[in-house]
Amino acid sequence: MNKNQPKFIPPICLGTESCCHIFDNINEAVSIYKMICNKSGEVIDLLIMYFNSKSVLKELTSLEESVDRSLSEIYKEESSHYIQIANDVVSIKEGKSFERFFESVNKYISGSAFSPDGELLVLLERDNTQEVSSKRALKESETKYRTIFENTGIAFIIIESDMTISLMNSEAEKIIGYTKGEVENKKKWTEFVADEDDLKKMKRYHMLRRINESNAPKSYEFKAITKKRDKIDIFVNVSIIPGTKRGIASFLDITRHKKNDMDLKEREEELKTLIENSPDAITRFDENLRHSFINPAGTQMTGLREEDYIGKTHAELGMPKELVEEVDNLLKSVFETGKTKTYRFELPTPEGVKYYYSYNIPEFDEKGEVKSVLAIAHDITQSKQMEDKLKAARDNLEMKVYERTAELKKSNEELKQMIEKYKSIEKSLEKSKDHYQTLVQNMPDIIVRIDRNLKSIFINHVALSLFEEITGIPKSEFIGKNFEELGLHGKTVELLKERIIEVFKTRKRVDFKFKLKTFTGVKFYHTYFIPEYDNYGNVKWVLTISRDITDFKKAELALSESEERYKQLFEASPNFTVQVGLDGLIIDANLAAQKTLNKSKEELIGTHFAELDVLFEEDVSIFVENFFLLLQVEHVEPYETRIRAQNEVRWGDTYLILLRKNNQPNAILIISHDITDRKLAEAKLKKTIEELISSNYELQQFAFITSHDLQEPLRSIASYAGLLKRRYEGRLDEDADDFIKFMIDGSKRMKEMIQGLLEYSQIGTKGGEFDEFNAEKSLKVALSNLKVSISENNASINYESLPTIYADPDQITRLFQNLISNSIKFRKLDEPPEIHISAKKGENEWIFSVSDNSIGMEQEYTDRIFEIFRRLHPIGEYNGSGIGLAIVKRIIDRHGGRIWVESELGKGSTFYFALPFKNENI
Repeated sequence: MNKNQPKFIPPICLGTESCCHIFDNINEAVSIYKMICNKSGEVIDLLIMYFNSKSVLKELTSLEESVDRSLSEIYKEESSHYIQIANDVVSIKEGKSFERFFESVNKYISGSAFSPDGELLVLLERDNTQEVSSKRALKESETKYRTIFENTGIAFIIIESDMTISLMNSEAEKIIGYTKGEVENKKKWTEFVADEDDLKKMKRYHMLRRINESNAPKSYEFKAITKKRDKIDIFVNVSIIPGTKRGIASFLDITRHKKNDMDLKEREEELKTLIENSPDAITRFDENLRHSFINPAGTQMTGLREEDYIGKTHAELGMPKELVEEVDNLLKSVFETGKTKTYRFELPTPEGVKYYYSYNIPEFDEKGEVKSVLAIAHDITQSKQMEDKLKAARDNLEMKVYERTAELKKSNEELKQMIEKYKSIEKSLEKSKDHYQTLVQNMPDIIVRIDRNLKSIFINHVALSLFEEITGIPKSEFIGKNFEELGLHGKTVELLKERIIEVFKTRKRVDFKFKLKTFTGVKFYHTYFIPEYDNYGNVKWVLTISRDITDFKKAELALSESEERYKQLFEASPNFTVQVGLDGLIIDANLAAQKTLNKSKEELIGTHFAELDVLFEEDVSIFVENFFLLLQVEHVEPYETRIRAQNEVRWGDTYLILLRKNNQPNAILIISHDITDRKLAEAKLKKTIEELISSNYELQQFAFITSHDLQEPLRSIASYAGLLKRRYEGRLDEDADDFIKFMIDGSKRMKEMIQGLLEYSQIGTKGGEFDEFNAEKSLKVALSNLKVSISENNASINYESLPTIYADPDQITRLFQNLISNSIKFRKLDEPPEIHISAKKGENEWIFSVSDNSIGMEQEYTDRIFEIFRRLHPIGEYNGSGIGLAIVKRIIDRHGGRIWVESELGKGSTFYFALPFKNENI
């Protein structure tokens, strides 16, 4: 308070300061004004005499500053309301109650006013903003959930504990045929059960469900009886409303579905009959290309029996080799691509050579993978013979056509001249068209001009098409006729006529929204009725312009359905989900949250989120930090948190989503996806990895020690074998010399195998760091290392531009070196090695290829060559320990890639290996 400002002195009407003290401590706002009147006795302003601390004036000014000041000076626009109250009190000479929303303070105020002496105005006011807001929210919530109940599209009833139906929606009315008035609180659901056994079963379920909901099945089928005494099949889903003994049941009429199931079985039988009696050969092949089914027409192709086919391939049935290869390749292609393939072939049969056209159709399992192929072969022998005849006739016809071409050229020139003439005429007509007419005719709106007799004198193309669709009357008959003459009747037509007549009378523009049923469905239109005047200013015509607003109406309906789906998804979501206001109070909670917290929705709503004590103390600060961060940046990355849930700890991926209303932050949606099982699995996996690392280290140590320990006795064997050769070669018999040679060769091979095994075991542990580099760098190092071998074998090696990769440079060098060395080793004797290296970009990897002209191999061995110590040739025929390609495979595995080979015996091989794009987690 300003020291220079005088102390507040209560007005005479208050008596003493003790009265002010009383007013300051009551719950209602008290304010006293002196009424300023004009000569006519009308109140024109109010002077402030007093107000207590509860008054809304307290939020605008202080009592000391406002005494003897005009209310209109402080309250501005709001003061007019109080001046009106003062005039009402003066005129009726008694008190007056009032209620109003004051924008200046954003509050709803209710109160009463009276004048004790005709000069003063006393107001007693109360802030009921919260009460009004609560009532409004309650009404909106009730309306929303009633709307959902009535418009969900599913039949619902609520069943009391004594089996009485207390509430049902319109969908339930449609199914049972009774109205709500006939059923609600008047009938029990047992009256609609048609079958006695169903009735006994459902009564027992009803009793068990109220003891413990899990004791009775939630869903089942039964026979129901409608108002028309029709028996229908019903599928029902029943649950207990939490906190009550009342049940809510949703049910569906499945009578038609039942009938459809029976029809389906009949169709299956018909299909079986058709297949067995089909003139086309129908065969099913499994993934091994063996026959798993064949119809009688199929067995007639070769004269074999059905049992001769089942489980056999084409080759095992003795079909021609070339035909077997073509058909099997076709079937493999269907299995690989999942696409239907066609094939034309000829087949020797007991009746002679026949021609067939085959459709090979993939059949899928529930995972979408091809499980079998159905082949349908149609006999086209007669068509083939006819085709040959037609070809001969076509050749003859082409000759005649050629002879007629010269004559047609002359006629064609004359025709071109006529066309050019007509085009010229058409352009002239096009220029003369009225631009306004063109615009109106091509507008998307329906445009009709109507005279005073309600007859249409102009209709654009869009309108004509719509009217023809509705009435079936040709477009040419619409002009000059009124609604009755066109056979148009009904409430909508009468309303349209009223609007047209209104425009003629009032000379004012009006509009009208309506819906119209067409052959393509219901459409919504917004029509404007516009007066058109003659030269004397009289309304001569009414121009109606109708715009199709069907998409807008559908969007409105879609929005409504979206809100309903959101509510259903919110409630049905398995994730812990709560909606929290910016003040921290819970606004809503779904079933998962209620179950986790062991509290009903009613108990949770209005509770402060922090009071739930679901977060651990060290996680609270993270939640609060993210809560306020979300209000600032409107996005927070999901984070892990722990939740106390009924004496156990649950982990969750938590998402905070900012909700808006009227483009302003309104609430925060907290969604926590339960990842407890994943966290437990991660802990278990971490322990397993630690055990594997320990085990792997021990195995590496074992391999290292074993390989070194094995080399010591091997050196002794090799040393003594060499000593025997030097001393006794040629001095003993020929067998002894061979034995010594075998000992020396065996020890060399054993040494190579031990060294290879040691290198193989160190691929994962002795490898270098991954880095980005151009693959050509490693290739050039490999070619330098193999320079002597390349030169001795006169090998030709070329390569294309190679990409930059993310890998271990030394191991990629070893990979190229082994593959190129392998191609040189298995060269042909009669021609020098030719090796080509290239790479191409795949979807998420680089695919390299190393192609050669080597001796190749049969395709069945392409998987075995990458196995350790695996040889395809006898020992001694080719040098090496048989571990080179196994090392290549180990290097590729370390890089997270893949390797394979395509080869043909005598024609060379192509080794492919794929390296993924940069992935620092490898």
